[in-house]
Amino acid sequence: MRANDRVVGLLNAGFQAHQRGELQSADALYRSVLDIDPSHIDALHLSGLCAAQAGNLQRAQALFEQVLQARPEHAPAWNNLANVYLAQGNREQAMLHYARSRAADPDYPDAMFNQALLLLDVVRLDEAISALNALLALQPEFAPGHMQLGIAYARSHQPQRALAAFDQALALGLRNAELWLERGNCLREARQMPAALHSFEQAIALNPDGLHAYRNHGVVLHDLGQHAMAVQSYDQALQRNPDYHAARYSRALALQHLGQLDQAINDYQRVVDAAPDTPFALGRLMHARMLACDWRDWESLVSRLDRAVAAGQPAATRQDCRRRPEAGHPARARPSLRAIPISGGYCRHPGRGSSGTPHRY
Repeated sequence: MRANDRVVGLLNAGFQAHQRGELQSADALYRSVLDIDPSHIDALHLSGLCAAQAGNLQRAQALFEQVLQARPEHAPAWNNLANVYLAQGNREQAMLHYARSRAADPDYPDAMFNQALLLLDVVRLDEAISALNALLALQPEFAPGHMQLGIAYARSHQPQRALAAFDQALALGLRNAELWLERGNCLREARQMPAALHSFEQAIALNPDGLHAYRNHGVVLHDLGQHAMAVQSYDQALQRNPDYHAARYSRALALQHLGQLDQAINDYQRVVDAAPDTPFALGRLMHARMLACDWRDWESLVSRLDRAVAAGQPAATRQDCRRRPEAGHPARARPSLRAIPISGGYCRHPGRGSSGTPHRY
């Protein structure tokens, strides 16, 4: 067999193993190609991709850079090198390398999408919307693009445009818990409560362990005055994670509305113990204790509240229920889920998460 035929056979076998998710087998075959031809561009790039997907970022970076030294116009290598930088926490270099990928191929969809996700992640919302609209002009049936566009519109407080984008993603067949969760948040902002409940229920059906969907479902029930049912939703979240203090705080509010002051005080106290100098939780605890005529250590509580307010904490408290979902693939990222604070605007999560649409290699 000629060397070239052997290279083609090894490369094809490696690619097939790669598609099956057999990273070690695929990489072994790519390395066999490199033993024959150390400068084989496809083998270098695909071996780097295996390394990135396996979390070996140093090797991945070295291989992608080797590709780019030989082929500076290789848009996928620029894109994948950007993903490596992002996985290393270097957003500035990631953004720069996505731009270089697009300079090499202005219509390369993976770089367009990944750049848009990063723009969304760093809250450059107008740019993210522009990038996603450009991508969708090229790929109008790319459902994850419509979902992310909906998230960008929602975070720009454009609920009707967000809903249109979410509904387009659904019409194209996309079904995941984050889509329904984000759609529910948007419907709640638009005060379409029954539809919001339905969306959160769909999110729960797709991901029964999704904490934010249970909490946000409870928040809408609270908005509707159905406090006992709201408590049931919060209980579902707390059964799955007793340290989910945003749900515990929301449950305390509902219990207080139901007149169950002792249980509400217990929940407020647990939230305060977890975040001792958070004014909104301290204030709610003190209010509930006043209603219960419980004045123990009152001067100490007043002093703590005064110190927190003097430190400027109230400006930050609406974001105190931020929680980062479980980590996703070590070399991938996306805007994450968000939960609604019961007393204000949305609680948004600019970090990385485990479901939805990852950056694309």
